[in-house]
Amino acid sequence: MDNSTMYECTIFCCPCNDCDKEYRSRFNLRRHFEKHHLGKKFNVCKTCNKSFASRQILREHLYRHSGAKPYRCTFCRKRFRQYSHLSVHKKIHSVIINRINTD
Repeated sequence: MDNSTMYECTIFCCPCNDCDKEYRSRFNLRRHFEKHHLGKKFNVCKTCNKSFASRQILREHLYRHSGAKPYRCTFCRKRFRQYSHLSVHKKIHSVIINRINTD
């Protein structure tokens, strides 16, 4: 066995018996098996039963039900439900500032 094969074995040591996926830890393998082979949902919204890839995405989804907009623009004070929407919005201000500075 050459070094590259040995390295690959130490990285992906937990193969799934039901498909060709391999994982670095038993936890990741178990999570894969429960989600893809047993149909278990993780990070589920209790209001609408929709599931999400991460707790953070679920948290931002919950703002939709509550109406909360926790992310605020420091330039114009406009509020957003998702941080990613605030990030896109902030680019508008940077374009305006750049235009002012170049004039």
